[in-house]
Amino acid sequence: LTTNHISRLDSALIRPGRVDFRLQFNLASQAQVAELFEKFYAPPHPLGSLRGPLSADSGIIRVAGQDIRDYERREEETKRMGREMAEQVGGGNLCMAAVQG
Repeated sequence: LTTNHISRLDSALIRPGRVDFRLQFNLASQAQVAELFEKFYAPPHPLGSLRGPLSADSGIIRVAGQDIRDYERREEETKRMGREMAEQVGGGNLCMAAVQG
């Protein structure tokens, strides 16, 4: 059951036993805006779905022909851009659907 106007629903629909859980979706916080941006624009991980702790510090420099340092730079750039977008949009101004576009 989904509604934007719970007060308009017939009380028989929302009586105890029918609706046992209510969840309110608030407007997106700055952290949520940044995280959503990162999820959409993150560079592909060199190990694909086998993600794990991987960095140039681990002694592994190349995976599948990709320099790990390039991946790390692109990942950091994506995070920076996500933070910038979150600062411009602000927190509590848009719903998550609007952030997605």
